[in-house]
Amino acid sequence: MLRTIIHYVALLSVLLLSSGCNKSSEDEPFDFYFVRYTAAVTAGESVKITYRNGDGKNISVNQECPDGKYQVTVGPVLPGFEAVIVASQTIGSESPTLSIEVSYGATPFVMKAQKQNAITLNYTVGE
Repeated sequence: MLRTIIHYVALLSVLLLSSGCNKSSEDEPFDFYFVRYTAAVTAGESVKITYRNGDGKNISVNQECPDGKYQVTVGPVLPGFEAVIVASQTIGSESPTLSIEVSYGATPFVMKAQKQNAITLNYTVGE
């Protein structure tokens, strides 16, 4: 009887000690961000936007903006990602207001860079 109790106590101790050592990668927090690029233009005008996507590639889009706003979100990206947006409009049009917002994980987006009458805007994520 005493031998059985000692056996169960030893088994329970091993189980309790080993369960604390079994951390999975799901338990570890990840530092990932999302980047939202925005260009505010005169309503109804077309704009050519080039932005860096989550893979680090430059994407170019010709977009008509009936509501005066172009917006795209990329990610996830890691700290150190260089977010870049470049805009060009037809000659004689006012340059747009560009902005870069960043979200960490599931948190709300926060304005990190904004410039009126801009052609280009950049921000390093995680700064």
